[in-house]
Amino acid sequence: MDNPAPTPEFSRPVRGERIGREPKSRHLEANAAERGKLAERLGLLALSRLVADVEFRRRGGGRIELKGSFEADLVQNCVVTLAPVPASVGESFEMSFIEVDPEAEPEARETIISLEGSEPPEPVEGGAIDLGEAVTQQLAVAIDPYPRAPEAVPGWSDDPADEAEARPHPFADLAKLRKTGEIP
Repeated sequence: MDNPAPTPEFSRPVRGERIGREPKSRHLEANAAERGKLAERLGLLALSRLVADVEFRRRGGGRIELKGSFEADLVQNCVVTLAPVPASVGESFEMSFIEVDPEAEPEARETIISLEGSEPPEPVEGGAIDLGEAVTQQLAVAIDPYPRAPEAVPGWSDDPADEAEARPHPFADLAKLRKTGEIP
């Protein structure tokens, strides 16, 4: 028995048949409960704001184009001190989806992926695209994977001179013993 896919924390589905060639716009805003669940999913201490504006339209060949932008205010743990690090993130994005007939032969469902081109289209699942989940995926990529508090000091230096000075010479202890006369 197949397990049903979990419902996304910030779900705003749009049925494929409701998407036409004329662009449609939506303003999305996550409520407090959704932001709490998203913070947990994304490993954040808090997500106090997530808003997005998206535009979508149908293109030829079963493609659906999605363009949008989002803004989020969040708090993460510093990777050095574990202190809270507040951040504001905002980006524009483009995604495409493709409707595939599940009854079609496997060869007809294949998508050709170009290494030079943009991202391949996401499949439309269940006859709908989820605008909220698309925004969540973009947010997840935009979050700093190594947030640092301003007072966090790294344990290394990018300056080679600092590194050489901090590292003891391999024969420094022998030189000290020779000076004290403990070894000839």
